[in-house]
Amino acid sequence: MRTINKFLSKIRIRLKDTSKTSFSDYELLEYFNDAIHFLSCELIAQRDEGMLKETILKKGDILPENFVDFAGEFPVYINNGVINFHLQENENIKITYWAKYDELNLDSKIPFPAYYDLYIIQLTCIYALSRDNGGVPADGNIVERIRQNIITIRQGLQSATSQNTTKITS
Repeated sequence: MRTINKFLSKIRIRLKDTSKTSFSDYELLEYFNDAIHFLSCELIAQRDEGMLKETILKKGDILPENFVDFAGEFPVYINNGVINFHLQENENIKITYWAKYDELNLDSKIPFPAYYDLYIIQLTCIYALSRDNGGVPADGNIVERIRQNIITIRQGLQSATSQNTTKITS
């Protein structure tokens, strides 16, 4: 099982902080959540279907906390975080939306597939090491390379999926 506690051990080795003197677990958890947020936003920007959620709403409902944007067209508008739509008062509507992952705690399971593990660890370390720079990563080139690697992974997955679909239907 891939939990944050197991990841923190790997992160501490990279940070040379196995004795827990430089970073508390909770400080690393904050950086870990920053990395999860970064990866979520990157995947949403690339329209990764794994970031889609569905829910049923009625007029006047509050947006889900992890809501980023609607996926598709709906007769919906948002006013101060409250859902409104052009249907009858008691009608419900099923919506699909882009959602980021909620903040995780030390016992949480990792919400992403294992092929993103290295990038989550790298990003967490970058955020941790940049705390003395006001939270700005010292090397934006590394973050940009991670962003490009995420794009490459997604393209590879899409290519593999389309090849498998072709083989199945042939």
